[in-house]
Amino acid sequence: MIFSIATMVVAALVERKRLKLVEKNPLKGSISMSVFWLAPQFLIIGFGDGFTLVGLQEYFYDQVPDSMRSLGIALYLSVMGAANFLSSLLITFVDQVTEKGGKSWFGKDLNSSRLDYFYWLLAGITAVNLCVYAFVAKKYSYKNVRKTTLVVGDCSSVGMDGGSATRKFLHHNHSRTSPPLQQPQISQIGTVPQLLSGGIAGAFSKTCTAPLARLTILFQVQGMHSDVAVMSKPCMYREALRIVNEEGFRAFWKGNLVTVVHRLPYSAVNFYAYEQYKNILKSIPGLESYGANKSADVLVHFLGGGLSGITAASATYPLDLVRTRLSAQRNAIYYQGIRHALRTICKDEGFFGLYKGMGATLLGVGPSIAISFAVYESLRSYWHSRRPNDSTVLVSLACGSLSGIASSTATFPLDLVRRRKQLEGAGGRARVYNTGLFGTFGQIVRSEGFRGLYRGILPEYYKVVPGVGIAFMTYETLKKLLSQGPSS
Repeated sequence: MIFSIATMVVAALVERKRLKLVEKNPLKGSISMSVFWLAPQFLIIGFGDGFTLVGLQEYFYDQVPDSMRSLGIALYLSVMGAANFLSSLLITFVDQVTEKGGKSWFGKDLNSSRLDYFYWLLAGITAVNLCVYAFVAKKYSYKNVRKTTLVVGDCSSVGMDGGSATRKFLHHNHSRTSPPLQQPQISQIGTVPQLLSGGIAGAFSKTCTAPLARLTILFQVQGMHSDVAVMSKPCMYREALRIVNEEGFRAFWKGNLVTVVHRLPYSAVNFYAYEQYKNILKSIPGLESYGANKSADVLVHFLGGGLSGITAASATYPLDLVRTRLSAQRNAIYYQGIRHALRTICKDEGFFGLYKGMGATLLGVGPSIAISFAVYESLRSYWHSRRPNDSTVLVSLACGSLSGIASSTATFPLDLVRRRKQLEGAGGRARVYNTGLFGTFGQIVRSEGFRGLYRGILPEYYKVVPGVGIAFMTYETLKKLLSQGPSS
């Protein structure tokens, strides 16, 4: 970081000197400086990059379990990729802010741009980052890897969407066969705190990945009211730039408030319905051996998870529809907020207008949970058979992310149809799909091709891993805080 600060300071000074030469001689000032003026900053940043790459590799290699070191070496590439994305986002943000102020720092003519200001800004950000790093490094406990078995299961039960209840069972089933020495070190918390922790973790995770979620929705609904022949190929960077230019940076979080409001009741209904369905299923002849028969356990949790997912989706579906309509709005604003959208939809389309596309939603719950369950169980069993001593936390995150990707891939066409059905008649527009669910599938394939069913799948992939990781870490942090409260 010190090398980065030095690089930015030198770059700012050199750029300022170049601009002064241009001011003195506009015609020849830009070519009067020698290229060797750039050598110092490139030498410094070269040293800095060397330390950065080696430091990241050493850190991720040392701080993961010994059996996971091959994965740890690859993690530093993810850090660099995220940093490149954030740097592009920062440039876009600064360009918009300075352009609104009268003159962009990144003009088409370098002689009228103010890149020196941007370099000073980067130096300041890096200096703050260095201070934060020094503070965190003093508090960080190196090579502190704890192995638990039961804690992860609770995280999945309320923090995630489809397939979460079934994944909870897998961890509880695994913990029953574990030796006493591997019992969790964190005290268990009550149902209400657990529910709150899961709801808050889910809401926070959705907020962090909201920009990618909105990009997914915008790509999914392309082609409804546009000429397919002139419709551009989905490009995340180009669409993100359009959002910033036309709607502002805050537009990435359009509809996110509805997502946050939707998360707690969805988790509450899902949690409560799961327990009720589980009790009902346990009373059915043939399933009364729950707890002693592993196959009966699997069936009870699988059916209970599917039925509770359907119940929760049905109970909170109007909020999901409002979220889609708010997120799909671009420059023309028809719905002013949650209450206005609910009122307007009921007035224009009737009460049942709040449940448009619900058939595709309910049809996708079963396959989503089945695929998530099967992939998660298979990956976890295979992983433990090959690497039995690996951290349960890392196994849970990796298997949960991969099962989420598999589930999203298989059910994405249903999700796309659901989004388009939810937008039918929005803002007084004419209906596009006058047929049923399967007729809509056929119409999309005929007009956009089979690839049209997967329009927007890329940002959906990108948000799976960070979404699972953020929800998991937030849930565990909240559970620790609540378990240390007065009630513990």
